[in-house]
Amino acid sequence: MSHKLIELGWSTHFMMQLQDDELQTLPVARVTQVHRNQMIGIGHQGEFTLSVPGHGSTGDYAVGDWVVYDAHAQVVRALDRLTLVERRAAGEDARAQLIAANLDVLFITTSCNKDFNIARLERYLAVAQRAGIQPVVLLTKADLVDDTYAFEAEVQKIDPLLPVIALDTRDPKQMLRCLTGGRLGKLQHWWALPVLASQQSSTASAVLPPRLLAFARMMRKAGILRRLAASILLAMGAG
Repeated sequence: MSHKLIELGWSTHFMMQLQDDELQTLPVARVTQVHRNQMIGIGHQGEFTLSVPGHGSTGDYAVGDWVVYDAHAQVVRALDRLTLVERRAAGEDARAQLIAANLDVLFITTSCNKDFNIARLERYLAVAQRAGIQPVVLLTKADLVDDTYAFEAEVQKIDPLLPVIALDTRDPKQMLRCLTGGRLGKLQHWWALPVLASQQSSTASAVLPPRLLAFARMMRKAGILRRLAASILLAMGAG
């Protein structure tokens, strides 16, 4: 499957970093998976395996990085990041473990049940703040309580301007209200991407702009957002 780079998050911030010879001869890709000995990237022609130079380490890269690569699918260099989510790795050397890069929005999910934990939310919000990323709190399993107001109020005690959405993904009408209600301002379409990436949604399909809808379908088919979310939750939850 071919993709337009702009659909993958490409912008002038990254374009301006390319040298003239790179523009002519070297393609770019966005990292979607990081493994011990190799990475998976996605570019114009879809997903493929990326290798790092012999002296390099995949630990120097994060999901979401943009990289320049050569004809052998070996990374030449990574482009400067806009944002970076990281944590301290386990062990005594206190190295930084890279989790995800070049994110615009960090969705923080918590259930409307006994798992709701303000202290944990505050830690995740601090991660978003340090990274310079807009956080959005998604309150899931909203159907398990009569009213989600108490949960929303607890979250907004941290920051009254923090976007908070109580979400029951099984209720199409509620999804439509959230998508069209404007509570997230310019973010109101982007928050639907995690739902679209994990399941079919005719309701969201009816209200999303065509370019975002195509992007969401591509992410769902490739499993990109699911892997990215899993990487973030596993890495952050381990601490």
